Amino acid sequence: IVSGNAAWASGGAVMTSGGDLTMVACTVTANASGDFYGRQGGIGMAQTGSVAIRHSILSGNDGRQLDIFAGGADLQSKSDVAYSLITHDDPSMHALEGRGVMEGDPLFKDPANGDYRLRADSPCIDAGDPAGTLDPDGSRPDLGALSASAN
Repeated sequence: IVSGNAAWASGGAVMTSGGDLTMVACTVTANASGDFYGRQGGIGMAQTGSVAIRHSILSGNDGRQLDIFAGGADLQSKSDVAYSLITHDDPSMHALEGRGVMEGDPLFKDPANGDYRLRADSPCIDAGDPAGTLDPDGSRPDLGALSASAN
């Protein structure tokens, strides 16, 4: 879980610049950033490099959940998202396309008090890659850091 972080510029949770980042089974929430080239409370990307996100949740961050830091340089960053949920509170954001990518509310149990386990009615339950490692209950993997089967 990446939560409760802040940045003066962009990438409240994580800021990449010129490297490659892979995040698997992560929950990125309740992070914030300033408004230097756009609020990116979740994951900010700058210059070159890539971000790969799998079986993860990006939701509840201040500003954009995943975005390129538009600082005027020749930006060639790219993202590859699969089997993840990303909430877009910013209407200017376009839906991310990819295998198993969802938008919406992950339905955490009690996010106001830092409980990021999934509620029983969460769309993130059994939403992972069907070819991935099964959950202990024999179902498809859940998204995020805290499996519903651990509740």
